[in-house]
Amino acid sequence: MKRIISIKGTEEEIIEICERISKLGIDYSFDAKANYAENRAYNSARIKIFGDEKYKLVEDHKNILTIIDTVHNKYNADTKGLFEYKLNDLKYPVNKDLVLDTLSALKINFKYLKDENVIKCERKIEEINRILKDILDIYSELNFYNIGSKPVKNVLTLAVYITGRDIDELIEEGLEKELFREEDEKIVLNKDINLTRKELLSVKK
Repeated sequence: MKRIISIKGTEEEIIEICERISKLGIDYSFDAKANYAENRAYNSARIKIFGDEKYKLVEDHKNILTIIDTVHNKYNADTKGLFEYKLNDLKYPVNKDLVLDTLSALKINFKYLKDENVIKCERKIEEINRILKDILDIYSELNFYNIGSKPVKNVLTLAVYITGRDIDELIEEGLEKELFREEDEKIVLNKDINLTRKELLSVKK
């Protein structure tokens, strides 16, 4: 028995769909080709799924359709202009709270669907990845400082990225304003995290 699914998309979409299907461990074949219409190039593919058991074939078919839908939403905006991707699709390992705080601070229109761990965002995933690369570089640099907790690292990372100021300057500013305090030779939070974030993001270079 077999089922056939036909799809169209950019080369990037087709490649990612193929890569994701290859991880399912199912019996299938994948034929893709480039097409041209009205001076525009697009790619199409035919996916053939094979199986001896009907219920397994139906399940594999459903899983592949889910993959196609997920990848399509990642690269194509919906009617509200939002792209959709899971947090674990992001290229750089930045913690969820810092990702969401960064999008908010940059005034990027987005929604976070907690149950699905999905972001619906007006920016393409490539743009978000470029931002997160810089965020991760700053966050990693903070490993050389005695920072007491993740929320403090998050707020300092974001403040450095948004204001362009040095880490040492912002730590000193936070201590002077009593947003932070030193405890057991570590920098820890001394006031509400939201107030601390607001104060440090407003610091001018």
